[in-house]
Amino acid sequence: MDVIKIGDVVELNHQFADDASEDNPNAAPQIHLHDACGKQTCSIEIKVEGLDPDRPRNAQGEYDLTYAQRRIRDYFEQRGKQVEFDPTTGKIFWLRG
Repeated sequence: MDVIKIGDVVELNHQFADDASEDNPNAAPQIHLHDACGKQTCSIEIKVEGLDPDRPRNAQGEYDLTYAQRRIRDYFEQRGKQVEFDPTTGKIFWLRG
């Protein structure tokens, strides 16, 4: 069984912080790890205080959640793992497998 290591969460949060706007560094998405009874999930926290939640996040025109999902998917694919996102909110994910 593949597991999400705390180091993965820390690394992703560092990457998001590095990408954050200098104008509002606290607006970077954050990943939270939840581990209970043999099932791990992570959640994406997106802070939009003082921001327009519909504003594009980056030069590709991606919105905050889309940007976070892509970065998470890319991060784990580079490590030979696949993630699955909750289809209702898209803010919860886990490793597929």
